[in-house]
Amino acid sequence: MANKNVSQERMKAKTLFLLLLAMALMSGGVARQRVFSVSGRVIDTSGEGVEGVVVNNGRQFTLTDRDGRWSLLTDTLVSKYISISTPADFCLPAADGIAAGFYVSVGEAIAQKGHDFVLRRRTHKADDFYYVAISDPQVRNESDLRRWREETMADVRRVADSLGGEREVVGVTLGDLVFDDMALYAPYAQSVSNSGMTMFSCIGNHDFDRRWKDLDSMRLGTPVYAEKEYNERFGPTDYSFNIGKAHVVTMKNINYLGKIRGADDRRAVGVAGQRLELCAAGFVGAAEYSRARLGQCQQRGYHERGGQACGGVARLSGTRLLRAYALFPERRGERTPLSTQHRGRLRGLVARKGELLWCA
Repeated sequence: MANKNVSQERMKAKTLFLLLLAMALMSGGVARQRVFSVSGRVIDTSGEGVEGVVVNNGRQFTLTDRDGRWSLLTDTLVSKYISISTPADFCLPAADGIAAGFYVSVGEAIAQKGHDFVLRRRTHKADDFYYVAISDPQVRNESDLRRWREETMADVRRVADSLGGEREVVGVTLGDLVFDDMALYAPYAQSVSNSGMTMFSCIGNHDFDRRWKDLDSMRLGTPVYAEKEYNERFGPTDYSFNIGKAHVVTMKNINYLGKIRGADDRRAVGVAGQRLELCAAGFVGAAEYSRARLGQCQQRGYHERGGQACGGVARLSGTRLLRAYALFPERRGERTPLSTQHRGRLRGLVARKGELLWCA
């Protein structure tokens, strides 16, 4: 009788275990699929495939085949965006003047069962172009935003308009688009739209959500991380594109560790080795230039370790480090007219044949 009771108890325990396991399975209590083979094509507006385009997911890269097809094995916990390096024979994709269309979120690509990047062929190459680098808007409130929009951007538009008749104009904001206030991203984006140039962005330490660490520093699989809102508005922090004979590379050079005990944000300046290798192999190595140079567009507050990181890319890619200049929209706390104070520098930033520009 005792043995029968023991058997019944064991059966009940086994049944309970199986029931709990079934509930766990139905509720997602077991590990879900995290690695996917994501694929698609790079095509022109007529649907013809584009061969040899670099496609990367932030960790690995590949080249499109003769039909423009690409495929990347992608870990969704570490890769959040897939992007292409736009070839020089194609226009830089943009929406309302802001660089877009060269990237897609990994989640969207998986949900759509793939993604096609569509590019418009140039009627002629832009071997000569203007590259306008603007440092630290740092809008922290509505008053700053108003001055940025009505003073600085009004002048930038006049400059872009005066230059655009000669050559294509490409712009980049070199970090600190806002000052710790993520709610200002939307009005900031509106302020730089349709400026007469294709506007790119580079993340700065004040562009991170201070509640979190960056993706590389958070626990694996986190739904939140410091650069998430920046990504959702402006795309991946690491990207590149080709224009004329130049290859332009932008990378996040901050390992952001968040805000501590009410103090200022904590970060280390540098680029992780894996991302440097991606830059050298996927960005730089894919570009065939006879006289490639590496240029660094300097930010205010740029640290020595960041310079060493740029030197690391130069060594990996076999290029020579070339320092360029950023254009500051303000001096001694007062904004100065870009057209009158910095027009000479604008012309100095025109890329020559074989140059590679680096923004970090």
